[in-house]
Amino acid sequence: MKVSVITINLNNRDGLKKTIESVVGQTRFCDIEYIVVDGGSTDGSLDVILDNMRYFKHWRSEKDGGIYNAMNKGLQMATGEYTIFLNSGDWFHTPDTIEVMQYLLDADIVYGDLRIHREKGRCFTKKYMGEISYYYFTWEALPHEAAFVKTSLYKTIRFREDYKILSDSIFFHEAINLCGASYKHVKCIVTDFCLGGISSNEELLKEERLRYFGKG
Repeated sequence: MKVSVITINLNNRDGLKKTIESVVGQTRFCDIEYIVVDGGSTDGSLDVILDNMRYFKHWRSEKDGGIYNAMNKGLQMATGEYTIFLNSGDWFHTPDTIEVMQYLLDADIVYGDLRIHREKGRCFTKKYMGEISYYYFTWEALPHEAAFVKTSLYKTIRFREDYKILSDSIFFHEAINLCGASYKHVKCIVTDFCLGGISSNEELLKEERLRYFGKG
């Protein structure tokens, strides 16, 4: 089963290099369609891309309209049955993550857990729920970094580009609650994720949740 892995990047050269090494080092790399979307970085990221371009099915480096615009660009190029976003700085938890997950992909959305890294080497495992209520996404999200989603579903709904960090929650809410997509949680760590960046902005997240879901 072909899996599309999409990495987006902007001025995160070292993180991009680490992510590429993780993807290329997968035991079933032959089953990966690897796509890299760079937002016109000026920190040497393009050199990393050019050094590794033999591993990519598609890549581009150009100005974009933000994180979700870049993710949607990647989806335009994806042809695998399932897609996972592993953005720069993230890495698969083990070298056989793709191989293991391929045997578990029997729903529209299949997601695992995250190993989250804080400063000074501190980390913890974030475990997700297997049953999702209608209101789940008003306070929580599923991790796109650890979610394998049918590419056709991603292409049907897409990520909203008028939100900066909530579009993950909006996508999963609309897919599961409004479109009836099937989902499954697997009890294993899929991805390692480092805290920081815009996704850690709690005030902005609260503002966008209020704008989309309202007070109730």
